[in-house]
Amino acid sequence: MVARVIRFKGSTQAVEEHQTRAYRDLLPALEQMEGFRGLIFLGAPDREEALALALWADEEAADASSEAARALREGMTEAGEEVASVERFEIMLFEV
Repeated sequence: MVARVIRFKGSTQAVEEHQTRAYRDLLPALEQMEGFRGLIFLGAPDREEALALALWADEEAADASSEAARALREGMTEAGEEVASVERFEIMLFEV
């Protein structure tokens, strides 16, 4: 399993609004993509940061979703916000 980790930076209000946009816009779009396995959204309003961890079945699914994911990231940012980084990690352990 693979995780694409996106770090968003912006105002405290922007970070809190990311949660709403993640449920309204991001999650439904991701659910339509082959190999999508889940989304974890973390917020730290006091640091004006948010992290989105999109989980993919494998490298191929993560690669195939790459261009659509870029467009979704752009759609998630508004004035005063930015995508600070995008990284990919292999999930070594996942237990819920």
